[in-house]
Amino acid sequence: LYPNPRLRPTGGRLRKNSLNKTRLWAYGISGDLPIIALTVTDVKELDFVQEILTAHTYLRTKGLKADLVILNYESGSYFQPLQESLRRMAQAHAMLTGLDQPGGVFLRTISHMPDDDVLLILASARVLLVAARGTLAQQLGNQADNTNWPPRLKSQKRFEEYPRAEFPTPNTEFFNGFGGFSKDGKEYIIQLPAKVKTPSPWINVLSNEHFGALVTESAMGTVWFGNSQLNRLLPWSNDPISDPPSDAIYIRDEDTGAFWNATPSPVLTDTSYRVR
Repeated sequence: LYPNPRLRPTGGRLRKNSLNKTRLWAYGISGDLPIIALTVTDVKELDFVQEILTAHTYLRTKGLKADLVILNYESGSYFQPLQESLRRMAQAHAMLTGLDQPGGVFLRTISHMPDDDVLLILASARVLLVAARGTLAQQLGNQADNTNWPPRLKSQKRFEEYPRAEFPTPNTEFFNGFGGFSKDGKEYIIQLPAKVKTPSPWINVLSNEHFGALVTESAMGTVWFGNSQLNRLLPWSNDPISDPPSDAIYIRDEDTGAFWNATPSPVLTDTSYRVR
């Protein structure tokens, strides 16, 4: 699943933001999970809020975690009917999603927040929804796709499969069944037969003073700028069992239209790989 880029804030709003995600911590939001921001201005919009809370709870039960940040635009006063209604609705969903915890619901009132902090939350959102714009179906339907996509590839030749040749076992030092060191000691060479993975990820760090990346024997791990914890450009799973890739490289035959991944992940095929 991927968020629709047309549901993100506008480019102008993104450019106005000058804060980084560490400022989110003041509101209990880590920034590690995708953020769904929902703006509410009137009690007449509570039906839409209920719709989003139900959708968020459903996604959570399916294992898809996201922080739902509800921004209450009600003016500050002694009586706050909208805030009280929102609090009761959020608490009703708390058993499955939680309140003020990762993957849960975060209810915040903008009258208690600096404008720059509100802008940061909106700019950080992977999905921005405005309750005043109608139902969820209407808002999704109004997102016209104006992207100038290239034309679909028309294959010129018929794809034919040929017998796959296995790599010969590399001539390495201390070969353990999966890999070993090259004779000059400058490389570690991993040999993966068809549909076989190493018992654990073999990880290398590529970095300089500005950028860095993790690369495993299966694919790309993550990429960051400046700080590997605070400024990740690609997600980091920290899962040594499944080791899901954060990025993928595909190769396509422009004559036949056939395509395949250049690394063992994300699709483990019946092809052998040599990783060095």
